[in-house]
Amino acid sequence: MPSALLFACGGPSLDTADPVELWRWASRAVAVTEQHRFADAEEAWRKVLALAPDWTTARINLGIASLNRS
Repeated sequence: MPSALLFACGGPSLDTADPVELWRWASRAVAVTEQHRFADAEEAWRKVLALAPDWTTARINLGIASLNRS
């Protein structure tokens, strides 16, 4: 899945306590999603959402990873 689709809905609010950590996890989440490593992707998207719970795109991508694990 192209990373452009993964970020198509816009970015998160950067009110998070650690934006560097957020982008580190988001980058990992995109990478493992593109590699079809959906168990790892699901874990990474959960970490992203812990840092930015209002980020709709991350929630959608968590759903994609979860569905593809099935």
